[in-house]
Amino acid sequence: MTGETATDRRVVHGAIRAALIGVGLVVALSSFYVAPRLGLVNTAANQSSGTGTDQLSGGPAAGGPAAGGPAAANAPGGGAGGGAGAGAKNAGGGAAAAASSAQCASGKNGGSTDVGVDGHTVHLAATEVESGIGSSFLAPVRFGMLAVLQKTNRQGGVCGRQLQLTLKDDGWDAQRGKQFIDNFIQSNNYFALAVVPSSEGLNAASGGQDLDNAQDPVTGSSGIPVVGTDGMLNSQYSDPNIWPVAASTATSMRIMARDAHNRHAKTFGLVYNKTYKFGVEGAGAFKAQVGRDGGSISDGCLVALEAGQTSYKDQVNAFNGKCGNQSGHPVDFVALLLEPQTAETWLQDGPFMGITSSGAGEGAGGPQPLFDDNFGSACGQICGNMMVWTSFYPPIFPYDQRAEVQQFKSDLCSVDSHCDVDADSAFTEGGYVGMALLVKALKDTGANLTRANLKATLDSMSYTSGLAGTLNYKPGNHYANLSMVAFRDTYGQQFTGFQVVQNSQQSDPCSSCRDGSI
Repeated sequence: MTGETATDRRVVHGAIRAALIGVGLVVALSSFYVAPRLGLVNTAANQSSGTGTDQLSGGPAAGGPAAGGPAAANAPGGGAGGGAGAGAKNAGGGAAAAASSAQCASGKNGGSTDVGVDGHTVHLAATEVESGIGSSFLAPVRFGMLAVLQKTNRQGGVCGRQLQLTLKDDGWDAQRGKQFIDNFIQSNNYFALAVVPSSEGLNAASGGQDLDNAQDPVTGSSGIPVVGTDGMLNSQYSDPNIWPVAASTATSMRIMARDAHNRHAKTFGLVYNKTYKFGVEGAGAFKAQVGRDGGSISDGCLVALEAGQTSYKDQVNAFNGKCGNQSGHPVDFVALLLEPQTAETWLQDGPFMGITSSGAGEGAGGPQPLFDDNFGSACGQICGNMMVWTSFYPPIFPYDQRAEVQQFKSDLCSVDSHCDVDADSAFTEGGYVGMALLVKALKDTGANLTRANLKATLDSMSYTSGLAGTLNYKPGNHYANLSMVAFRDTYGQQFTGFQVVQNSQQSDPCSSCRDGSI
């Protein structure tokens, strides 16, 4: 951290990010046309704003210093993320893995083995969120992805093949995102989808079986792998073509409810975003867990917010009157299942936050979208002592003492000049872990890189990054991350960062539960 205040960092960070989006300081760009089959990427396309398509490879990144500087030193072991994931194995067995590795020198790979793969390049794609309400916490994810991609390419790529990533901003819009994913599939230009920070479009594509039905004209098979997702929605875990790295929103809400219950909370309030699917799914999981633990949520203390409003004053007043100090029987704990922009608007009118005027109560909590330095700075005093949860180990004490966490921060700073802020974001770190999982799986698959072989590799992987618990994937079970750790929002004269809640890490109390939406 520099000597600037957290508020200053947030303002400068937001202004520079907006400027970068506006001028389109990205590498090569492409255009898409909605048609039965799409044209090849046009690297001579016009310069793009944040709503265009970015094609990223190993060059310098927008918004950061040129890759290859002091912060971009190679990690021991040669793998993305510092050689983590040594426990991963190739589905074809030890002999096959050894044979593949022997053929993986540059120029000695399998050549054009599948869609989007040739002897020199593996083409990847993703939808992202650089605009709209979701950009408040999802925009920096691209830097986590790019940190791993550039590092991998500097180290020679995978089997002598460089990785190239095409990003398309869908504004966190379900139908737009689905169309962009369909475009990626129909173009037959991309081998796999990487991380896909925009959960809404991915959910729509999964629900429409677009991923399952993706035709592979090279091998004659179907299905496109989607590797390293953020886990916001339940569909990411049930789809056999998606491998999430984060704990689900449902998991985070069950853990939050159980943790408050263990601290003697009996009555609960829940304020959730009803516009986006993560809100209604997470609300269903939270309410179900409260019931399993013998707690209660009265109708007046269950508040559904439409995202994007300029004020929720009337709803805040009603909530305070029924669930806060004015009610005479305030609830013991308040959960805020919101993304940052809606949360900031809700909090500006002074809602009850789970602590009574006498100092009793178990406070308030929020899921991974609120584990974000920018949100903490914007929220201010009202968020002081609020607990936020993440399924990754951030560069915050004591986790900042880990070599893998230090490597994450170093790699991120090689591509993101605002890494001090962006590193303290669950989704930025998830983008890094997700891309590192994909790189490890590509390496383990070896020279004969096909979608089918990659899927088989992933479904037998045990991946240890040092940035989360070990992720174990099996066919039909992609619930690899089931634990979270809590941090407390600290506030003095200003937001002073997140502080770990000792002994807070815990697993999903009902990991086999498939709670429905509220």
